[in-house]
Amino acid sequence: MHRMLNSSFRDYTAPDALVRRRRFPENPTLDALLGARQWGVVLSVMVVDDDDRFRGLAKRMLAGCGYRTEGEAWNVSDALQQTAQHMPDIVLVDVGLPDGDGFELTKRLSALSSTARIVLVSADSDAASQQDAKDAGAVGFVPKSDLSCAVLHLLLDTE
Repeated sequence: MHRMLNSSFRDYTAPDALVRRRRFPENPTLDALLGARQWGVVLSVMVVDDDDRFRGLAKRMLAGCGYRTEGEAWNVSDALQQTAQHMPDIVLVDVGLPDGDGFELTKRLSALSSTARIVLVSADSDAASQQDAKDAGAVGFVPKSDLSCAVLHLLLDTE
């Protein structure tokens, strides 16, 4: 009997209707949620933070989210130079930098590149409000502890 069951399952072929996966608009795939990735475009991101460990962690997370890291900077002057050189699509900027603050850098980067979308981050969840970030020219503010692919996609796709 056991052989009979195994052989009958082995010979079973599912109808095409069960094999094909239906996609419903109200239940999009991950690629549909990722915006430009569904068209084969990979957005470039630059990470600006004075903490080497956070830059490394952010770069790994961004790669896992489908972004390409294009340069990194540890202070304001380095960020301005790297942005002019690489022209990234997205810039992740720490609010507190050794030679200035992320708000001033955001204003300067917005003037330098009108297409770059800037996201302010900080270890201090009270360092900025969404309105403060938008007033500086960023798409939003995210505490580092809340930084994730889903949060970035929401910020960047609804801007």
